[in-house]
Amino acid sequence: MSRRVRQQRRRAGFSLVELTVTIAVTGILAVGLAHLLRHPMEGRAAVTRRAELVALGDVALDRLVADIELAVPRSIRIGAGGAALEMMRTRAVGRYRADEGVNDAGGPAEQDHSDVTDWLTFADDTSFNVLGRITPQPVAYGASFASGTRIAIGATSANTLWRDAARSRDPGSITPASTDLSLVDDGDEDQVQLSDGHTFSAASPNGRFYFVDAAVSWICDARDASVWRVEGYVMQRRQPTNRRRAPLSTAAQARAAELVDGCRFGYVAGAGTANPGTANPAPPGPEAPRPPAAPRPPAS
Repeated sequence: MSRRVRQQRRRAGFSLVELTVTIAVTGILAVGLAHLLRHPMEGRAAVTRRAELVALGDVALDRLVADIELAVPRSIRIGAGGAALEMMRTRAVGRYRADEGVNDAGGPAEQDHSDVTDWLTFADDTSFNVLGRITPQPVAYGASFASGTRIAIGATSANTLWRDAARSRDPGSITPASTDLSLVDDGDEDQVQLSDGHTFSAASPNGRFYFVDAAVSWICDARDASVWRVEGYVMQRRQPTNRRRAPLSTAAQARAAELVDGCRFGYVAGAGTANPGTANPAPPGPEAPRPPAAPRPPAS
């Protein structure tokens, strides 16, 4: 073959056979490389997804613990075989004045609280004083609490508390939702005022009262493998457990966790008390209430 012919063939490029062989070899290498990289990439994606689910679970658990810390004592109840947990959430807590008295008697800051409106008589009360101040202050002096806020005192069991709340019983352990509440400054003590008189059925062993602003439920929904948090619905005597039915269906719902194989709530009664705020007595008044024990979160 002459030198000129060889140079012409080089200038002509690849032959069809050479191009076909190149494409076939490249395809085989690509398939093999993809097969080698698929499992590590899938494993990395699975690890990332598991980490995201664990993080979401931690967030949900933290939110659940926070709700329990703010729950009214004896308001927590379990339903649907452990698939539903319900509680009353507190807005603030304090210690009520149970009798008349004079703070700093004979001193420069003397304050007389002997008027019958200053202490809780457990007989159609329309006002009572707090031993000191509610900290942090839940509303401005003279202002009303949000509509539907209630006061709970001396509930002996969850059944009693929810029954009184649902029926607006008077006497009862909780005020009706229709009763408006407000806060005023009474010298060296806060005073709670009620738009309608209410007789609380029992005193609190610790002299505590709780502002209740909402009912909160946690629901394990097996149909969509999720855990839901529901709040802001009408309190019922019987615990609602189906988020697709009233009253839960009309409330605010938020998915707390997803891809849950199963869950079950449990609660040890009396394991904790609410502490969204404390009442600081004015000196030389009664000793300030001790911080409550940390609550024990339900098993999941």
